[in-house]
Amino acid sequence: MKNCIYILLIGMMIGSMIVCTVEDIRKKQIHMAAAEVFITASMMAAWYEQREWTYMASGAVLGLLFLLISICTHERIGKGDGFLILGTGVYMGFWASFMIVFAAMLLVCIYGLFVIKKKRGWKYEIPFAPFLAASYIMAVILQV
Repeated sequence: MKNCIYILLIGMMIGSMIVCTVEDIRKKQIHMAAAEVFITASMMAAWYEQREWTYMASGAVLGLLFLLISICTHERIGKGDGFLILGTGVYMGFWASFMIVFAAMLLVCIYGLFVIKKKRGWKYEIPFAPFLAASYIMAVILQV
């Protein structure tokens, strides 16, 4: 029974991340309901694994930093992305979350340089959630 709950939580996390990704691609925004499901499932999975509160809090710091950047830049980086990073940090911890964000930024850079520059120009807004989701799902699969 305990493993079923854990698998359900992981499924909720990945499913809500996919929903956020689709929304970000289609509408260039992430609805808070999907982000809240992601954060809640991440917290519950971390509690289920009996992770310390310091581990979860240190992971959330990176997401809070992105939320602060979002506010300071008038949402050049969306708040939804910050909330997804916050949920990632709560479950994965600071360093794993840092590596996930780093990998996502690397993927965005490659995509931006080779695809967007040639087709749409430099002012095109790139949704970040698909790249964050790709790195996050790989990290969860490798961790589980």
